[in-house]
Order: sequence, then C-alpha cells, then structure tokens
Amino acid sequence: MYSNGESAKMEQALNERGNRYAVFQKIRQIWRRNLCSLE
Repeated sequence: MYSNGESAKMEQALNERGNRYAVFQKIRQIWRRNLCSLE
C-alpha cells in the first residue's frame, strides 16, 4: 500500500493539474495491484 504521504502528494499533483480523471485511473491501478498481491 502507498503511504499517506504519497497519497497526499498525489492529491497535490492532482489539484495542480486539475486532471482528476488521470489520477483516479492511477489510484485504481494501484488498488488492482494491491488486491492481486493480497490473494
């Protein structure tokens, strides 16, 4: 899992670019990877 600091950095980059969709896709990718590694 990514740390709170990393997610905060992501949110900051998201706000700076205003590109919510791209970051949402990235977070979904990370989630998928985490779910796969848990199984």
